[in-house]
Amino acid sequence: SQFPNVYWSADYKSGIEKLSDQSLRSLKQLHEVRKLVFSYMNYHHSNSEYLTKLAIDAYSLESGFRDPVENENGEKPDINMYYAYGLHVRGASQESQISINLASVLDKEILEPLTAFLKINEPQIKKHLRDLSQRFQDYEETYNVVENLRLKYDETLRLNEISVSDPNKIEETEITQADDSFQDESNNSLTEEERETVISSTSPSPESTLESEFDFPILIGGAVEIDDPADFTKLLKKLIDSISTIRRKIPIPGYKNQIFSSNQLCEWLIRYRPFGMDPSRRNMEKFGQGLIDLKLLVGTGFFAKKFNSENMWFEWSDLAYFVAEYKSSNPGQAPQLPARSQTTPQIKLPSQRLSKIVLDEQATKFVNDTSKRFNGMFRSVKSSLMKNDYSSQLLDLEDQYNLMYLELQEIKHFLELDIFSKSHIIEGFEKSRIEVVYQTLTKLLEIMYSFSLSSTSRMHKLATELIKDVNKPEHYEKDFNDLLNHFSTGIYFPSIVAPDVLTKKHYSTNQSNNNFQNIKFQFNLYKDISLQPSQGEGKSEILSISSIPQIIYQSLNLIEASEASMKELSVHWLGPINHQAYWLLKEELIEIINSFIPKDETLEVSKEILLHRDILSEVNLLFKSKHVSDVVNFFKNWLLEISDSLLPCMIYDSLVSNYGNESDGKSSNTESRRTEGIRLLSSIPRSNLSSLIFILEHISKVFGLGVLPNYGESDEISQELELNPDTLLDVVAQLNSMDQIGSVPFIHLIFRPSAVKNSSGFKPPISVYNDILFDLLDIKVRAKLLENLVTNEKNYLSKKQNEKNNLGIQKKLPATGASQSNQNQQAAPQTPSRNGSDNTPGRPLVNGVIPKSPRPVSGENFSLRPFRTGTTPRPSPCSSP
Repeated sequence: SQFPNVYWSADYKSGIEKLSDQSLRSLKQLHEVRKLVFSYMNYHHSNSEYLTKLAIDAYSLESGFRDPVENENGEKPDINMYYAYGLHVRGASQESQISINLASVLDKEILEPLTAFLKINEPQIKKHLRDLSQRFQDYEETYNVVENLRLKYDETLRLNEISVSDPNKIEETEITQADDSFQDESNNSLTEEERETVISSTSPSPESTLESEFDFPILIGGAVEIDDPADFTKLLKKLIDSISTIRRKIPIPGYKNQIFSSNQLCEWLIRYRPFGMDPSRRNMEKFGQGLIDLKLLVGTGFFAKKFNSENMWFEWSDLAYFVAEYKSSNPGQAPQLPARSQTTPQIKLPSQRLSKIVLDEQATKFVNDTSKRFNGMFRSVKSSLMKNDYSSQLLDLEDQYNLMYLELQEIKHFLELDIFSKSHIIEGFEKSRIEVVYQTLTKLLEIMYSFSLSSTSRMHKLATELIKDVNKPEHYEKDFNDLLNHFSTGIYFPSIVAPDVLTKKHYSTNQSNNNFQNIKFQFNLYKDISLQPSQGEGKSEILSISSIPQIIYQSLNLIEASEASMKELSVHWLGPINHQAYWLLKEELIEIINSFIPKDETLEVSKEILLHRDILSEVNLLFKSKHVSDVVNFFKNWLLEISDSLLPCMIYDSLVSNYGNESDGKSSNTESRRTEGIRLLSSIPRSNLSSLIFILEHISKVFGLGVLPNYGESDEISQELELNPDTLLDVVAQLNSMDQIGSVPFIHLIFRPSAVKNSSGFKPPISVYNDILFDLLDIKVRAKLLENLVTNEKNYLSKKQNEKNNLGIQKKLPATGASQSNQNQQAAPQTPSRNGSDNTPGRPLVNGVIPKSPRPVSGENFSLRPFRTGTTPRPSPCSSP
């Protein structure tokens, strides 16, 4: 099985596209083979002219069986599918006659099985390709959502930091005043008689009928005409029952709490089309305006007098409920009105006893009182809406980010599983397809040969050639390997970078470090080795392990401390990557990191190193509860998913070129190769080099290759080293093997090129990788690397100590000779020497006089130079005083 290992790319898209192109091309080849057989069958019902046309169509320039490498020298071509297919096409141009029996046999024994094969496999292959494309699209969309949430979180965090004012007190005062005024006015604005008069005038009378309230026929908005009151009642009842309502978020006095939108009314008209109405936008707005004019709809705003089909809210009036519940069989019995109408006492006041002047005054007073109440209420609502709670927004955004980030990782996991499973299925299809193509073409000639033996010797020759020389399993394998070489993209190369970003020029993989498992504490488990919290941090006295990242040190120590034997550990290291087990552990790990709460509540977020160390301690506790195989599997995947490989990609070309230029196996070339390799590896950061040595020592211990004496206990390097065992070559071959599904070369775990340069796929040079790993596991090379690491660590500590002693301040020499006679002159500072030693004298003084510095610096007046923020001096603004 090779397909699941070679159709990978860092952007996923290139591998999927290559797999799709190859599968579609294979289906196209099957269709062309079927077309060839079908054309042969039709040919035997036609004449030789049609057969000539067949040869041209079957081997057109666009044919999938056109050999990409044309034979221009006249040499014998290689035996492959292109060659076999070409034999048939060339033979078809010379055929002239065949019997109807031959056409029947071709149809039954070749065409029908090939068609059945296509009907079974083609829909399945296309479905798998569509699923892969959809999964990749989901991954890309989810990635964009995570990025937007991260940016929104950062923006909200900045707004929360700069927000100073606290509007709660003002808001509570305004709301209290508004509520008190509303309560007083609602109790005193209307008298009992006025309320009864208004209610009686706006609500339909129990004794009223539809004929008294409306003039039939009714024309609603010029769009619907209703002649029968019963139809009018049915229409209103269906409208009220079908259109769902929602409750107001803020109750308004004088209005119902149940409202609906104009969009719902328009959707109902489009769906049911009452009385054959044409549901155009114009007719629907006319219909809604007609309901408003008939007092059946009540708008929720002050300007809701015109109906619009979008983004308007209405409520059903009491008259609408009256019409919907009206029963024509009992005109004397009033229908049951809504709850508000039932609970409000109605005293019918005869209109002839109220004068017009009194009614106008009451209406005016009612409008004024209502306006006052609404003004107070709107002020209260405004103050509550203007309040921004950034803290809750940050919590919501953090929860959303954690959820979407987990979903992104889950989709990424499923995408990789789909690539594994679908490519494995397509591999089986490709093998069957190649076999079907060979067998179909061979069987076609066998049948034709059996029917035309007496008339043509040429056909016998072609059939013999195909049977004996072409249709062989080694040709199957050869064509399959050619297919892999032409279409495969590369080995498993995971990436957390957006696929569209990888195609941009000058993109740095360091920009991918913003995918945090805990965005609050800015913790990223997969950042570069040099950015990981180290094991020592200045506390370890052993320099060889002080720069090892904490996660590497804890994980490998935990693996070695397990109850598993070294043989079992070697099996885990040689085994393929178990992506399902890795995802289960990774999912649990992400949840723990997301929900991490510091034990010290007073610990600030700025204490990043301490927080990250606590998080890594929680990670180590989780590893201790897992089986050692799961820890090894996770550690291998972690090495693959960090932003840059353990050996930085910046030395990839140099190191591979160093090992790739070796033309022979002379010892002089081997030694120069090792020397140059050690020099390149010693130039990488200390944390990367110490991690490399630590992992190599672990692998050497597991596979019994000999370890460095006292490594991890002392920085002294022993000169008495063990000899390399004879099994070193076998161990190198096993570690870099790719025979199993999901297996990845060990060098690929720790050493990868830039994801940007290889975004469309990467095929590793296995022979070069074997040479590199052979040298890395050599105990002398490891000893030399350890020696260089200790030297680098000492140089680093010396440099830090010099910086700490000097602090960038020039030292002053004691005044002697002529300088003591002039106490008003300030002594010139002495420039410290390169090694930073305090007792190293400066340049000799001329005549014992210390030269004055043009700008002497005093220890009391010394201050750090500020960052440069712009051009100085800046011109004063025009409004400056």
